[in-house]
Amino acid sequence: MIQLYVQHLKQNCKSLFLFYETFKEFGLELAIKKIEVMMQKAFKNEQRPDPLIIVEGKPLKVVDHFKYLGGQLSNDGSMRDEIPWRIQQASASFSKLFQRVWKKKHIKLKTKIKTYKTMIMPCLLYGAETWNCTRAQIAKMNGLQYRQLRTISGKNWKDKVSHVELLQAVKFGTNQNFEWAIPEDETKTPDLKSVETMIRLSRLRYTGHVMRMDNNRLPKIILHGEINMGKRKVGRPKQNFRSCIKEDLKCFNICNNSSDLAQLSQITSNRETWRKLINKGAEQFQKEWERRRVENSMKRKEK
Repeated sequence: MIQLYVQHLKQNCKSLFLFYETFKEFGLELAIKKIEVMMQKAFKNEQRPDPLIIVEGKPLKVVDHFKYLGGQLSNDGSMRDEIPWRIQQASASFSKLFQRVWKKKHIKLKTKIKTYKTMIMPCLLYGAETWNCTRAQIAKMNGLQYRQLRTISGKNWKDKVSHVELLQAVKFGTNQNFEWAIPEDETKTPDLKSVETMIRLSRLRYTGHVMRMDNNRLPKIILHGEINMGKRKVGRPKQNFRSCIKEDLKCFNICNNSSDLAQLSQITSNRETWRKLINKGAEQFQKEWERRRVENSMKRKEK
């Protein structure tokens, strides 16, 4: 096993060296200090030495996570670094607009909500199409949305306004001036939904794109791929993207059992049909989510 690892490491070093020499031929330079190496182990406590890759006599820094295209990648494939980073970015963007937008009383609530959806939610949900986040991480993002909506609405913790009441208060319906341009069966509205609903909707929307790809495309190969060697530990496996998709389909009442997942390619083949199906499922899931929140709140009050 160690010999295979050393051989694979030598191949990577050789590939990086050729990449570096090719750069130099075109007059380009690599910033050695900024280059980082991340290795993904089979399991957390695996006894495997860190890779030592040297370029021009300088070893490259080995890290357990690094930033790539605005997202935080971790060596264990989890969202432990990405979710706190998204919350930090959304909080920073929200605070920058506090004096200019959220605090201004002459700005309508509808305008503030549109600004919030346009400038804050993309910071919070950037890359959510590929997340395999847990319920605890989703609860943290829901909590951030609740606090921000409470600030926009001019409320504080003393008012004891629930998350559901805030979401109900910012429902404005479609723009009547452009009603002629909206299809009769269009389910998209400018209203806000919970973070959980938007994450699940984003994942299913991206899954439809992947399922419609050619079979030789890498995202589709990875989605349907299976590990043909190794043995996993006893107990529930770690949360992965495919298990999240199965859960999303059940939550949106699209596939209620595992046998229906084999027909997913047929369901997603028509782009318009798939879009209407997941948007309708998102509306139903949002209503169910609000109902559960209200019931849990009533149970806590009775105790």
